[in-house]
Amino acid sequence: GLFQVINHGVPEKLMVEAMEVYKEFFALPAEEKEKFQPKGEPAKFELPLEQKAKLYVEGERRCNEEFLYWKDTLAHGCYPLHEELLNSWPEKPPTYRDVIAKYSVEVRKLTMRILDYICEGLGLKL
Repeated sequence: GLFQVINHGVPEKLMVEAMEVYKEFFALPAEEKEKFQPKGEPAKFELPLEQKAKLYVEGERRCNEEFLYWKDTLAHGCYPLHEELLNSWPEKPPTYRDVIAKYSVEVRKLTMRILDYICEGLGLKL
């Protein structure tokens, strides 16, 4: 199933900043984004085990169309945040690391609250 969380406590300003910095990253020239594309690995998205940033590029032709449905995915670990992990994240745009680190902390707090509520609903002791 799917659900939407409202009144979740993640600041609206931070969500807007995160979306903007993601848009800025994917608008960068291909040469800049290629720094994060793993060499010799399949293009399909998988969360990187070592949590360092990786860019996955996928193109798929559908229904005999003349164009590809294109999707770029940047994946990197977000927890625990430590210097080595943060240093593996993109340097451009310049605000990426700061904004996404703050956003990651807020999303993790929300995730833990949701998991607590699920456990409570199931009658599990924490």
